[in-house]
Amino acid sequence: MKNITIMGGGVLGSQIAFQSAYCGFNVTIWLRSESSIERTKPKLENLRKSYIEAIELMDKPEGKNLNNWCRGIALKDEFNKEECLKKVEEAFQNIKLELEMKKAVEEADLVIESMSEEFNAKKELYQNYKINNVIELTNEPYKLLNDEDYAKTINLYKKIMNL
Repeated sequence: MKNITIMGGGVLGSQIAFQSAYCGFNVTIWLRSESSIERTKPKLENLRKSYIEAIELMDKPEGKNLNNWCRGIALKDEFNKEECLKKVEEAFQNIKLELEMKKAVEEADLVIESMSEEFNAKKELYQNYKINNVIELTNEPYKLLNDEDYAKTINLYKKIMNL
């Protein structure tokens, strides 16, 4: 698995995207509008800054404290400040923002739905989202599953894994 698409670039989606890119995956964030892109860019910039600050702290004696160590950035015995900072810049530069759904998911090995909590928008996404060989994850399938006619129509019970 190498290519991950995140559906939505809000707080959770941008965090998932940045960490996935930091870990070396090719990441695309699918967004519904130009204004969504403009709202996502500062979130990614803030994550970049937060990662850099965390790495700087991890390089100091007080950063070695268990409460200050960021295990998602590096294991203590493998920490290399310069390599971590390089990974942050690569992650930031390599995240793609895409408006066209087909283009966003065409190479995806994993799709993570992290859209805003607008039930009708999520329902529309899943109704239009007919892509094979992709694992779909969502953090709230119960809302979609409560619409039984819809769930039966697209066989959603078999398609969603709860995080």
